[in-house]
Amino acid sequence: MGICGQISQYNDTDMAMGPRLFWHLIVKRAVVRGFLVFDFLPQYREALRQLTEWYGAGQLKCREQVTDGIENAPQAFIDMLQGANIGKQLVRLCPE
Repeated sequence: MGICGQISQYNDTDMAMGPRLFWHLIVKRAVVRGFLVFDFLPQYREALRQLTEWYGAGQLKCREQVTDGIENAPQAFIDMLQGANIGKQLVRLCPE
């Protein structure tokens, strides 16, 4: 099991609610290891090629939340840090 995507918890001052079943790691002799994208830098070109192929074939869906207007960027950023968005948080500077 890997751990990533914890940005919504970076500035928490209270213990987060949720499962606290890490004792299963001991019972199962499991290992939890964090990782960063840079750990896989040697595979970047091949991964980009494969992801591009999957995306072009419609096999890979991107989830994003778009907020319109630069004036709403600060709130969108705060919401992202609090985990309120789904997928990638974007700010459209020039709404259609």
